[in-house]
Amino acid sequence: MNNKKAMTLAEVLFVFMIIGIIATIAIVTVKPWDKACKYSYSRMFHSLRLAFYNSMLTQPEFPKTSTKFCELIAEYINTPTNGTNCSQSRDLTNNPRLFPEDKIQINTSNASRIWIGSNSGKPFEHKETETSGYNSTTKYYLVYVDLNGNKGPNTAKWDENRLSDIVAFAVTDGLAVIPLGHPEVDNRYLYAHIIYPQVDEDEPDGNVSDNMTYYEAKRKAWGSNVNSSDNMTLNIQNDLPKDSYFKLSTTPNSMSPYFPEADTYSDFFPVTPAVDTENGCTEVSSPCYVDIYEYH
Repeated sequence: MNNKKAMTLAEVLFVFMIIGIIATIAIVTVKPWDKACKYSYSRMFHSLRLAFYNSMLTQPEFPKTSTKFCELIAEYINTPTNGTNCSQSRDLTNNPRLFPEDKIQINTSNASRIWIGSNSGKPFEHKETETSGYNSTTKYYLVYVDLNGNKGPNTAKWDENRLSDIVAFAVTDGLAVIPLGHPEVDNRYLYAHIIYPQVDEDEPDGNVSDNMTYYEAKRKAWGSNVNSSDNMTLNIQNDLPKDSYFKLSTTPNSMSPYFPEADTYSDFFPVTPAVDTENGCTEVSSPCYVDIYEYH
């Protein structure tokens, strides 16, 4: 005789409820860092930009040494007592493979950690031939940031399934903070938009485009045009070594470490360049610009 009993409807519903709860917990806990990444990145970008802008209001020139640059940044970023060590001996290069704890130069109050990248204590120099034919030189330091401190994964290597928490910015003598590396194309880090001149009194801040990746915004705004008067148009990432964690190649036959499927960075993310179009920023009469969305 078979004494096995079938499950009642209530028991079946209870089992499905338990499975649903477990699935919900898994979804919430699998990628908690991904959810916080955009906020952390935006907060650091805007903190660096505000700190450097405020510091330069009292300075006659761009810092000649990385120590001075570090001290200026630290003065305007919220840091705990004894949270800063700006010794040049702690500087990293433009191609660090490791980010040692004993080289950290700024610990912020929100647990982010900062390293400065310099050219043996001096600023790097970016040389570029602009669209006008003018040969410009832009000085800059690199700022490497561990967005969430020692919580992990503590790596700069990009992985589509696990966002790296160490990111890089270039801070230039043109008062620009420029995103470098994978956040340029990965909207889990940031959104950018193009801000156009005011054409309607109901739009006091001008017309703002839809959110897009930083790379898309640059291409749609300026195409391949370069103008040192707006440092955001500069191709500073081209200065980085080919195997840099923060290198995104725009040179034919130079393979990006992040997107090896494409011969060039622009092939992987094709965006029609805006050159003298109504959507571009190349017209003198249309002084639009690219801005990073402040995520709350």
